[in-house]
Amino acid sequence: PQFWDELFLLKVNISFLERCIILSSEEQLLALAPSLQLILSAALEAAADSYLLRRVHALETITVIFKGLFRKHFRHFAQDVMFVVCGVEQADAYFQRLYAIIRKELASNDNPFDVKRMCIDLLVIIASASDNLNSNVFLEFLMREPLFDTLVALMESKKILESPERLHDVLFLVCSLCNYQKYDSKNPYLAELSHITDPTRLDVLGHVLMVLIRRLHDQVIPKEVVPPSVIGRIGSMFMNILPSALSSSAVSFSAQDGAPPAGSPGSSALTRVLLLACYELMNGSDTMTARTISDGGMALLLRAMPPMLRDVHDIRTAHTAKICLILLLSVTDRPTMNSALHAHAENSPPIEAAPAAASAAAAPTPAPTNGLTLIVTAVVEFLKSNLRRPLQVDLY
Repeated sequence: PQFWDELFLLKVNISFLERCIILSSEEQLLALAPSLQLILSAALEAAADSYLLRRVHALETITVIFKGLFRKHFRHFAQDVMFVVCGVEQADAYFQRLYAIIRKELASNDNPFDVKRMCIDLLVIIASASDNLNSNVFLEFLMREPLFDTLVALMESKKILESPERLHDVLFLVCSLCNYQKYDSKNPYLAELSHITDPTRLDVLGHVLMVLIRRLHDQVIPKEVVPPSVIGRIGSMFMNILPSALSSSAVSFSAQDGAPPAGSPGSSALTRVLLLACYELMNGSDTMTARTISDGGMALLLRAMPPMLRDVHDIRTAHTAKICLILLLSVTDRPTMNSALHAHAENSPPIEAAPAAASAAAAPTPAPTNGLTLIVTAVVEFLKSNLRRPLQVDLY
């Protein structure tokens, strides 16, 4: 015991530990399972210690080892990882205790932000262990731990709101937990999200939703379109002439041949994360949707749709378009939204026409004035721009 107590007082050599895991094959890691089980068991004990430095180093050790193990391609992924970590028979007890420790660390007001950041990183690593969310058995253990209140309280933290990466991590966790096996079993996180009545929670989630929508809007639609100068227009003329003088191989990378244009709004992974978070928060609660309308966020969100639906060139932009269309369906399917969709967005910023993608000289479209017009505009933009593309049937 004294060895482990002193060991976790030392700073973790992250790069060395990562390299040891990465350079070891799956067979070697399975052979080293007894040693790794001993280390991770001692780390779990140290993570519950009263001394902060020992807890930090223990959680850091667990995070680095988990990150390395989840990158591996074991033949029986879940069972092999559990065997290496703690043994299959002890997996339930090990992960339940680990999640209880993480929840305690996240809920404590005495812990520095760096400790909470480390716990969030560990949860994100566990939640993204498998490409298929529903096959991630490590989330099954997490479903038994009441983390919803803790995650909502984290969103209220000023440091989380000021750190886009951390806010996205927390929202990723909420989305993952709400979507895990939600069609096959009763999901407690989804139930809590859909039955929010506490005013404090509603204020926190409403503020977070507005932050997400503004960030999504600013990412998709530039704040200011600077008119080209005389030199810029001359340069554009030359750029339009040059392709005809080049070989055909240079033209093969055009957008018409399937390559997404640089800076395409739908190609960003961050855009899809923001859209998914907006969908979960709004689809899970009618109250959240109503608040979004009253705060003017719905108009901003709908304004951002046409650029993302306009050019569907590859699998990434197709996923983005699908999330947009599902979000629009969830809004229009609700009977309670009928009056809101027809009402003018009086509390929202002025709605301007999005810049045309085909030509800067194209005539601007009239500015939509209510939610229904915005939705129709987005859907028409999708159909007009993508009818000739071989897309999945479910998008249509």
